[in-house]
Amino acid sequence: MKIISLILAFIMSLFGFTPAFQPVDAYTQAEWYALVADEFNLTYDLEDDNNYDIAEDDEYFEVIQACHDWNVIVGEYDADADATNFVVAKSLAAAAGLEGIKDADDDAAFDVAVDAGIVTVSFNFFGKVKEAAIAKVDANAALKAAGLAYLNSLTDVDNEGSITTDEGEELGLESLALVENAAGLTLQTADGDVIDEEEIAYLDYEGHVNPFEQPETAGINQQSILEKIDISFSIGDLDVSAAVKDGGFDVSVGGPINGVYVEKAYEVRNFDLYTKFEGRLDENEVTKSYIYLDYDLKDSTEITGSYDWSLDEIETPEGTNDVDFFTRVTENMEFVKGSDSEIEVFSVDVAIPNCPAITIGITAKLVISFDGRVELVVTSREHKGVEIIDNKVRLISDSEAGDSSLEMEARVEVVLGLYVDISIVSIVLVDAGIEVGIGVHVTVYMTGGADNYHLDIPYDFLFDMNFTVPNAENMTFSANIKVYGIVTISVGENSDILEPLGLCKTWSICNEGNATFIDETFELKAPDAA
Repeated sequence: MKIISLILAFIMSLFGFTPAFQPVDAYTQAEWYALVADEFNLTYDLEDDNNYDIAEDDEYFEVIQACHDWNVIVGEYDADADATNFVVAKSLAAAAGLEGIKDADDDAAFDVAVDAGIVTVSFNFFGKVKEAAIAKVDANAALKAAGLAYLNSLTDVDNEGSITTDEGEELGLESLALVENAAGLTLQTADGDVIDEEEIAYLDYEGHVNPFEQPETAGINQQSILEKIDISFSIGDLDVSAAVKDGGFDVSVGGPINGVYVEKAYEVRNFDLYTKFEGRLDENEVTKSYIYLDYDLKDSTEITGSYDWSLDEIETPEGTNDVDFFTRVTENMEFVKGSDSEIEVFSVDVAIPNCPAITIGITAKLVISFDGRVELVVTSREHKGVEIIDNKVRLISDSEAGDSSLEMEARVEVVLGLYVDISIVSIVLVDAGIEVGIGVHVTVYMTGGADNYHLDIPYDFLFDMNFTVPNAENMTFSANIKVYGIVTISVGENSDILEPLGLCKTWSICNEGNATFIDETFELKAPDAA
């Protein structure tokens, strides 16, 4: 029997089959396409009259529409069928936009993924094994490799480009310059001929720049970024400062706001911006475009103080005792309120090397919302941006976490917003807003007999208040702490090209609901009883 089993296994391996007694733990096609859509942030548009025929109440409806829009679906979709080597290889090659995948036939598409090292090909008696189910562990490795290949492809750019006028004349961007005169910025050739922006029919450029590496020469019209980003100013009681430092920049804010003292600092290092635009301006057609930011981020927050004082200014509902804390809470009154602040720190314009006609606008803002006290430091490597291919838009978002330290008794959300736009003359081609930060949420729970209270307040309120809690000796107190990432990316808010195409979008990628990385509950000492 052993000899027969070995012979049977050998024959089956020749045909690329796996013996029944060695099943492959594979993803279904539905599960696999959901992973791909999530990894590559694929989007879909129900209004484009090019939707996949699948029931709208299907749990994978959005996934399949997105994969269909981005040409990721391989052959005929079968939700329950195993994901095979071929399905994994071709779908990843398409999602990652690997070179050579466009218009490739099945065999060529498979080879593109193999040559890129995304999938490993095996052979049987008839050649490459394509239709065998691929194990989950191998599919996961392929997904990770494809994601890395995609990010690497965004950085494979040179500082070059050209425009084509509506008369068919092609001009290299390195020979053009932006010149400021009485009429404003104009695009001129080396001979001084002015090219009206309305004459630009087709634009093709790519570029890479870190304006903070050589800040003394990175500005346009001889304006140094070093001079523009070495500033300090005050807004009310808040002191704000920003300066170019070591291939990046520092931003900080400090001062009292509504009873608490805030010190907030961001350190951005190794800042690289990669960008590309290919499309027809005369027809509002974007063939391929992206803005991709890659930088190291250190986020430091210190907030001290309490909002206890705010309760003293709230009138107690008629008929209640002013020491009846729980009555005041359950009346749904707004107390212990925080503050929201948006501060524009700096705004600069830089030129892409060798393409002075293409300018980059960078604006940094601090957006702060808080209650209570926090001390928090988080470091990370951020990969953020947006990409547009054939008038379809998707986001680029990846983050590699570093060290962190935390001590807090509060709720706080603070983000650094970087808003980038790419322009030629006065035409904003593509723009992206990227807000990255940290949120901390402390919730207090009080339980006594049949009474349960769930309060979103700084828990120091329970101990520092100037009145007592009724029946505290019969209650238990605990607090839950959540720390979560905040990432929001928007595209097209200021673009003259993207708005008519309906490509203005905003994604809330990370928030308290889906990006909590610390979630702890601990017991509290009960406050004094009434």
